[in-house]
Amino acid sequence: MRKQVLLAACLAAVVLIIGVFYSARSVLIHSFARIEADEARQSIERVRQALQADLHQLDVAAQDYALWDDFYDFVGSGNLDLLDHFFSRRGLDNIHVDVVWVLDPSGRTVLRLATDDPAGGLRDLSPATLRSLQSYTALLDPTGPQRRTAQLVRMPAGAMAVAIRSINRESHPGASVGTLLFGRYLDARILQRLEQTSQLPIRATLLDEHGKPSLSVP
Repeated sequence: MRKQVLLAACLAAVVLIIGVFYSARSVLIHSFARIEADEARQSIERVRQALQADLHQLDVAAQDYALWDDFYDFVGSGNLDLLDHFFSRRGLDNIHVDVVWVLDPSGRTVLRLATDDPAGGLRDLSPATLRSLQSYTALLDPTGPQRRTAQLVRMPAGAMAVAIRSINRESHPGASVGTLLFGRYLDARILQRLEQTSQLPIRATLLDEHGKPSLSVP
């Protein structure tokens, strides 16, 4: 009888130990998963803030040009002889702008520039890029309720951030003479800058029209 009681007690102790082990294991797994999820959210937020800061700089550059009185007169005159005074490859590279598109109030293109000239200068936007920009008609209202600091659009050469501003006089606000768009591709240069700002490794992939990534995403 004593052996049976001892055996039953041993079995109960074994069952209790196993139960405690698996309970503790489950608690630890959930704790580690929660810690990893919190760290992932914090990392994503750091990258998002770094991207927002970069897009804000683009928006500030567009705002400075759009409220520049000399630029207002230049666009209003339609005389492109002074183009070099406002835009150069070095100047656009310094403010990290890859695309410049200016439209008059009727929507007609006044100026379209790209910094992808192999010779190191400026050249006209490619027809494919211009068509892609024109397809985002909702973006072209710089005073619309949907306008954010900068918006991301899908272009033939990859994802691009665009900042859009109405061209007005800063000293004497009045009628606009058109709309200015600055574009910045989210290429390797931008990703490197985001990595330096956030101190995190970053990889980017485009989503197609159905929201599916073009590269494998873990």
